[in-house]
This record gives sequence, structure tokens and C-alpha cells, in this order.
Amino acid sequence: MKISFFLPHLKIGGVERSFFILAKTLEDRGHSVNIITVGKSSYIKNNSFSVPIINLNKRKVSTSIFYLAKYLSKNNIDIVISAQYYANIGILIAQNFSSHKPKIIITERTHLNESLKELNVFKRLILKLLISIFYKNADYIVGNSNSVCKSIISTTKINKKNIKLILNPTFVPEILQKAEEPVIEDWIQSSKEPIILTVGRLSSQKNISLLIDSFSEVLEIKKSKLLIIGDGPQRKILESKVSSMNLSKEIKFIGFSSNPYKYFKYCSVFVLTSKFEGLPNVLIESQALGLPIVTTDSPGGSREVVSDGRSGLLVKNINKKEISKNIIELIDNNDLRIKLIQEGKKSSERFTPDICADNFESLFN
Repeated sequence: MKISFFLPHLKIGGVERSFFILAKTLEDRGHSVNIITVGKSSYIKNNSFSVPIINLNKRKVSTSIFYLAKYLSKNNIDIVISAQYYANIGILIAQNFSSHKPKIIITERTHLNESLKELNVFKRLILKLLISIFYKNADYIVGNSNSVCKSIISTTKINKKNIKLILNPTFVPEILQKAEEPVIEDWIQSSKEPIILTVGRLSSQKNISLLIDSFSEVLEIKKSKLLIIGDGPQRKILESKVSSMNLSKEIKFIGFSSNPYKYFKYCSVFVLTSKFEGLPNVLIESQALGLPIVTTDSPGGSREVVSDGRSGLLVKNINKKEISKNIIELIDNNDLRIKLIQEGKKSSERFTPDICADNFESLFN
């Protein structure tokens, strides 16, 4: 089959990585696969999966709709799989202008209700209206966690028989290989203090400010370091906060890394303090790499990755004291660490590319 994936921009993030893994898996199964993007972006330079990329050379989804329709008509695409609401709406509009009508599978990779709350009132109302008008025209809507599927149903009022749960294709051998690469930071290699790790985009959603406050509570009891990997719109604000708290020696920002996995083996605990998630790949990757997890039980799929007390610690009362208490327990309790590491590795095996591809292929026919 001829399959096109459609994303607005190929930034280096969880959604994009999941799409590349799925696209490559389907290509290896004999499908003709490409990824369509609106404009130039960072993942194009880091396309280690070697999947063909079609660049429409536009700035926005809204200005690319007619070009997208033309591409669908000219190339007789059988299946289009899209992600993120702008792209999902765009492909459903483009289909109306295309002489060829492919099957459309749209996906939501984050908690829809919570994601819309992050927008200003005007944008939120417009998007809710467009979602209610166009999402019902998709052949299928895929959510990557039960929580995301429920949020789709509550937002769109679409019949749940057209909404399918398919887990992310996160666990791949590549991350185990990348984890073996050395780091260049001497302080990490030589640290005698436990290092707490978080990885992600430095945005409001990820709530890194809460992690910093929680870490300051940890420091009152135990000497340690906090390593923050990632970049984003809140980086300067967060760095300023750390400086004002006189914690610049204890909290390190290293920005974006094309291989964050190499840092995991030097760390004692992985912490995620997001306000909401879809199905957080980074938790699955932490489990696969044997790093025990503390995560907030926020709206989304964290609770579907982590079984509290078995494959990670799930913080239900989301505040700095509870988070710090769980971090300290993981650092101090070696028996608990071993249990969480063992069960976490087993849990990560649910999220393989082949299982994900099987589930998508079942929707193609």
C-alpha cells in the first residue's frame, strides 16, 4: 500500500520519533511509505530512519492544504496517517479538494482536553469548533492511551467504535545501543552524588518548575544533582529561577541532545512532573534502560506506563513534598530500586514497533 504520514513540522520530539519508527516498520513490511511535512525543520537533518520526506515548503498547515490535496490526487495515496490537531484538520479539509480519496487515520498523541486548555480562549474555541466539524470525517481516530481515547470521546462526541487504542512504538534496540555511548561532561562521570534526571521540552506542559522546587526539598535531606536535558520556550525562565535559588551548582541544563540515552546509566532516578501527557515515551525508554521512575499521576497515559510500586512510583498528591519524598525513597531503598528496574524492563516490552504496526495494518483493510 502507498502510505503517507502527515505532520505540520518535523521537530525532534516524541510524536515525530514515534511516526518515524512506525513509518520505517511499515516500509520494512513492503509498504511504500513517506512522511509529508509543511516546511523545513530539525528532524530532516537527523533522519536516521531514512524514510523519504516530502516537504511542501509552506509556513503553516492552512497555506499547504491545496498543495496537500494536489499531492494526494497525483500520487494515488491509499492511507494517510496524521498527528496533532492542526495537521488532522488540515488533511481532512485537503481530502475534500482531492480527486483521490485515501483512507484517513488521524491520531491524537496527547490529552486533548488538557492540551486545548493551554491555548488562549479564542484559539481554543476555534479549534474545538473545527475538531467537532472535521474529526467525524476521519475513517479512524487513534489515541495512544486509554486516557487520550476518553479525552477524544469527551471533546468530539464521536462514536467510540471509530476510536482505536494503539500504543506507541517506543521500545527499539537502537536506544540500548545509543545508551552505551560515552558522555563528555566530566562532572557526570565523576559524580559521587546521586544524579536525578529529566528529559523533555522545556514548556509549561512539562512543569519543570515543580521539579526544581521538589529537588530543593531533596537537597535538604540528601546531597544530589539534577540534570535537565532539553530545550524550549521556558529555558531562560527556569535558568533564572535556579540562579535566584542559588542552585546553579546543583542543577545543570545541557540543552537539546540528539542522544539523551547515554546519560541514563549515570543517573539514579528519572522524574517526570508533567501537567498532562499522552503516552510519555520517555518513561518507557527509562524503563527499557533500567532507570527507576518517579512520575506525577497527571491526566494522560503515565498511569498506563507505570504501575505504582511495581514498575515505578506514581505521585497522586502532586506537590513538591510528595515528589521529593518519592525521589529520596528511590535513592535510599535499593530493594525497591531493583524491583522497579526489573518490572519496568518487562513493562517496556509492551511498546514495540511490530505490535504498533500490526494494529495499524488492521485498520488499513
